[in-house]
Amino acid sequence: MCFREASLEGSDDMTPPKIEKVFRDNQPTYCVSVCGMEFYHRQDWQAAWHFEQACIFYRDQLEKRGG
Repeated sequence: MCFREASLEGSDDMTPPKIEKVFRDNQPTYCVSVCGMEFYHRQDWQAAWHFEQACIFYRDQLEKRGG
């Protein structure tokens, strides 16, 4: 599921998006997390793009809640 399809309506998970470098299968990988979901990318540009989209989504959800 893509985070664009997710909704924070009725959810208490309002943790801000984050990006971090992790190792999966002994390879450096980027983990982007938002709304309790995690997305993994091996290329930094993909992770950066996904993180930016997650931040936009998060901001929009906060505005809907009046925050």
